[in-house]
Amino acid sequence: MSGGENINLNSRTEEGTEKECRSACGLDSCNVSQQNAPVEEVGQKDPEVGMMFQTWNDAYDFYGEYAKNVGFSVRIQGGHKLKSGVYKDRIFVCSFEGHRAFDKRRVHVKYRRDNRRTGCKAQLTIALQANGKYHVTKFEGTHNHMVLNPRISQLLKSNGKTALAHSTQADSNSSSTLPKSTLILPKPTLILPKTSFSVMDKQVRELQNLGASHAAYNNCLYAKRKRDMEKEGEQVREHRDLGVVHDDYDNYLKEKRKREMEKGGAGAILKYFEKLQEENRLSFHSIQLDAMDQITNIFWADARMVADYNYFGDVISFDTSFRTNDEERLFATFVGVNNHKQIVVFGAALLYDETVESFKWVFQSFLRAMSGKQPITILTDKDAAITHAIEHVFPKTSHRFCIWHIYQNAANHLQIIFATSSFQEDFRRCIYEYEEEGEFLRAWNDMLIKYDLKENVWLQELFEVKEKWALAYGRNHFCADIVSTQRSGSMNMSLKGYLKSTLDLFQIFNHFERVVADYRLKELEMDVKMSQSTPHLPFPIQMLRQAASIYTPTIYRVFEKEYSESLDCVIQNKFEVGTKIEYIVKYCNGLHKYVVAFDPSNITVVCSCKKFEFSGIICSHSLYVLLERQVKQLPSQYILKRWTRNAKDGAVTDYRGCTIELEPNVRFSMMFRELQRVSRETSARAAEDKRSFLFLLDVYKHARQRIEEILKSRSSVDFGLDFSFFY
Repeated sequence: MSGGENINLNSRTEEGTEKECRSACGLDSCNVSQQNAPVEEVGQKDPEVGMMFQTWNDAYDFYGEYAKNVGFSVRIQGGHKLKSGVYKDRIFVCSFEGHRAFDKRRVHVKYRRDNRRTGCKAQLTIALQANGKYHVTKFEGTHNHMVLNPRISQLLKSNGKTALAHSTQADSNSSSTLPKSTLILPKPTLILPKTSFSVMDKQVRELQNLGASHAAYNNCLYAKRKRDMEKEGEQVREHRDLGVVHDDYDNYLKEKRKREMEKGGAGAILKYFEKLQEENRLSFHSIQLDAMDQITNIFWADARMVADYNYFGDVISFDTSFRTNDEERLFATFVGVNNHKQIVVFGAALLYDETVESFKWVFQSFLRAMSGKQPITILTDKDAAITHAIEHVFPKTSHRFCIWHIYQNAANHLQIIFATSSFQEDFRRCIYEYEEEGEFLRAWNDMLIKYDLKENVWLQELFEVKEKWALAYGRNHFCADIVSTQRSGSMNMSLKGYLKSTLDLFQIFNHFERVVADYRLKELEMDVKMSQSTPHLPFPIQMLRQAASIYTPTIYRVFEKEYSESLDCVIQNKFEVGTKIEYIVKYCNGLHKYVVAFDPSNITVVCSCKKFEFSGIICSHSLYVLLERQVKQLPSQYILKRWTRNAKDGAVTDYRGCTIELEPNVRFSMMFRELQRVSRETSARAAEDKRSFLFLLDVYKHARQRIEEILKSRSSVDFGLDFSFFY
């Protein structure tokens, strides 16, 4: 991840506000301002009692700069004014100071902000002196909470204004040719397929005039699409009959690959992978060559992707819906979800074709990069070639079809009947809602009868593979609460915002990196927010406090919802079955009944809804039984590490057994980033005046000469510095 724009903290702040500084471009630089105006030259000193400042704003800027180096945010608590309006004292505190007061006016609110107050005592107090200057009368530097790594403290709230040079550069960047979607990535929300109702209505009227039934027309459409899909295969068979498929057809493929390489494809690929290896030698890439040593398929994953897969690779989504352009390579991605339920990328591939052998090679390369660790579940589109490849490479993995993709296909294959809102709702319920096999089968059969679709060929073929997509058959397989490849679809929307068919391969690789960097920035922002706050508890209940301290805020809210719903449950009956007790649980106003088996010997619960098995979060029915049994703490077996705050704890090794270091040259990186930070901030300030610009330019020239002299005289590379000042 590259460094971002620096933020100058030399600004004026109104009372009660907090400083805010965010990097939209990168994560590595530590943006601490050097622009202070204290009376004495304090430099990088810690605050001390007796320090003097010209104005209280200077003191606030200095304390904010100190806070950035330590890793916390500053808030102005208050102060007293003289009759003239001048402050006679001011108190600057850590943003964790105090405790949130109870607001009686907002008892029934839907959502409460996370609590960031822990009663921290860290503060800086200044008072006005007779000479009109402010001096420090009190300084407390001890915090009662975790402070952030200063290298990413730009993500904390700080009082920031951008330096003039930076703002000018930002204005210039905003007028670039990048599409708007590069600035704001779409959220992974459910996207239902768009159907052309006007066309459907016209087709319906034509059918009515001809006296054709909906089922007959849908079968006609399906047969037509099937013929189109088989057209290419028929052409291949014709070539085979003519005896040219092994000559002319293969020659065509070779010529096409040759044209690609002439465009600079091979050089771009090698250049990009060399760049990956320079950044981190543990990055992985694999290239498949044909008999003529031409590049066919490519797979790659950087070190961070390998590490993320180790943490969150239990469920992956493989998506092949994006192409670099209409005639060229297929761009495939391996993605999953992290402990914040955000998109995380595990790898990417460029495929020359969509054959079983190509998919086998990609999956085998993926497994090799991930040290042979197979996922629990893989989600893909409904594709015969992908299915055969998964059966061969991932024999222990549960393969599920993307139900969102199935819903889209229904809109295409059942155009006429899909135009009616009642069918859409019935089909949607069959796809998304029914959790019991009996319920699903009855609803499916009723839908076929209601809309006269028993003879529909597409629905018949879909029903034959119901075990791979129907919710009733997938509840026993862990899916991290993902039911479709919609998340990778969201990523493809991001890719389309960055990538154009006119880009060469190297540009495509670099733009893909930008998409990944954006997702990683969002993840880092959530990590920072999580470390700086705790979820608001609706009730001071021990189990909720436990969950809030263990789960990420996103997962805690899911758990809190289940806990709230458990308060609306009742036990209708219970039976002793051996050493276990089976409870019949239902919601007060609900009709559906759930069977919860409780084993008092080891405090285990198993519910017929299978929510925990499917999502890794315990259901409300099981929680109600635990509460009934006076279990006040959530048993550890129902807390999956992948959903916790500490999900990314522990060392990760690559396929060669080497420990993955996301910053292998950490000392060099720290020194380079610190020099980069100072030079950027100094240059931004110097660019505001011609004399300061010329002065700094002369300093840089002399510094360059002196640096070359030092480097020539060195006997070895020396990183033996005390890096404690970075922290």
